[in-house]
Amino acid sequence: MGLTIDETLNEILEQMKSGDADWQMPWHGSNPTPINVKHGGHYSGFNRVILWSAAKANGFKSRYWGTFNQWRARQQPVSKGSHGTRVFRPEISKNRTTGAQELEGFRHFALFNGDQVLHRNEDHPDLFAKVEISHDVEKFIAASRADIRFGCDYAFYSPQHDHIGMPHIARFTGSSFSTPTQAFYATLLHELIHWTGHPARQSRPAFLNRTAETYAFEELVAELGAAFLCAEFDLANTPRKDHAQYLNSWLRLLGDRPRQLLEASRLAQKAMESLLKTPQAEHEEDDTSEPDWFQPVPWQPDLLAPKNL
Repeated sequence: MGLTIDETLNEILEQMKSGDADWQMPWHGSNPTPINVKHGGHYSGFNRVILWSAAKANGFKSRYWGTFNQWRARQQPVSKGSHGTRVFRPEISKNRTTGAQELEGFRHFALFNGDQVLHRNEDHPDLFAKVEISHDVEKFIAASRADIRFGCDYAFYSPQHDHIGMPHIARFTGSSFSTPTQAFYATLLHELIHWTGHPARQSRPAFLNRTAETYAFEELVAELGAAFLCAEFDLANTPRKDHAQYLNSWLRLLGDRPRQLLEASRLAQKAMESLLKTPQAEHEEDDTSEPDWFQPVPWQPDLLAPKNL
């Protein structure tokens, strides 16, 4: 059997606890948005984190993923013996008494990366594939109509005054996998995700009742949301200088309630979609059956390993 949703969450938490000085998460570095090979839809939320983790652990370079039968239908069969990556879809039912929607559980299925299939050339992966239109990051930021003030000593979002403060771009430095410009935009996108949580917009917990716990949770939402946006704009996502300090807060927050990571991923996805103004719901997989030889094994992503250059 593959990992359940709770086992997957706990696996990620264990990897976070064993972190080294680099404090690398699967959403740091240059991570392309995972795309379904059949319909071009983007994998979102926690599934995006899972696929980034699996790609980093296995050295996959392709951004395309698909089920066994989706690859076979394209005459690009999965290599025999390949290990699939389990992703999850919530199963929602309607309460007959209250009429409210309720979460019953999670259905899982296996995806295979483009690097795991035969007869595929990633330089020309799909002659007639859907073309993804790249957003211009400057136009995107301007379209948000957020109040952004430059010239500050550090980056922040002030919910009291509802504005973002940013140092000038010249104050930023690069890293082994990002330029100073990319570091600037990754930081600004992080603050822009905070901006979406204001009570006038999405009203997230930290803006209603600020405690150490809600603050740590909001930082995790902003961390994930910025990573999702960096992928949309093909920007390398650099760890913030204060990332190590927040990691300890996240471990305390998630220790007894690992499903908070699911909720943070959901809210980060919602924040990104509100800014892009284009919902990116995942399409239902039409055939998730698996070959007889497929024996899923728990993947062990090294979430904190430096990105290979």
